Amino acid sequence: YRVDWYPSDTKTLTIQGDFYGGQESAAPSVPLNGLNKSTLDGQNTLIRWTQQFSETSTLSAQAYYDRTWRNDIPSTIANELQTFDVDIHHGFAWGERQRVLWGVGYRLMKDAVINRTPFVGLLPTQLNMPLYSSFIQDEITIVPNHLKITVGTKLQHQYFSHMELQPSARVAWTFSKQTIWAAVSR
Repeated sequence: YRVDWYPSDTKTLTIQGDFYGGQESAAPSVPLNGLNKSTLDGQNTLIRWTQQFSETSTLSAQAYYDRTWRNDIPSTIANELQTFDVDIHHGFAWGERQRVLWGVGYRLMKDAVINRTPFVGLLPTQLNMPLYSSFIQDEITIVPNHLKITVGTKLQHQYFSHMELQPSARVAWTFSKQTIWAAVSR
């Protein structure tokens, strides 16, 4: 489903989501405790608010929820993953030749595993994985309609590698409806 609402020329609200499910039969020679079908189902919902302050300034805020359930046969493991996500982005012109985009976000992934046997499984069976992020980038027009340089960085703190700094630089040269670009990122 998807619904878009435009309360004014400068505001947009989008609500969308999905529901899905499926199953697949396992080979008859590999039944597990009488079970012979792998199943998968899930749902997700996204809500996004966009506000345009001027022709050169836009703010967007969104929240997202996703749930996936997977039961694989003949595997001895079932899994449920829930993801909660919130993001805010703001883009604006800075002078005549620069466009700045910055944002912050938070994501929480809650993983739950069911191990059906004591011999094979995944540990830990419950795991919360938070992710905090922020970014800023500046797109600089060197030659209008032909040469742009974008520099920026992302800073995030996540469950596995903790704090990460991810700088990047890009250059794009457009000529005769063709573009050549190069990037360096970490």
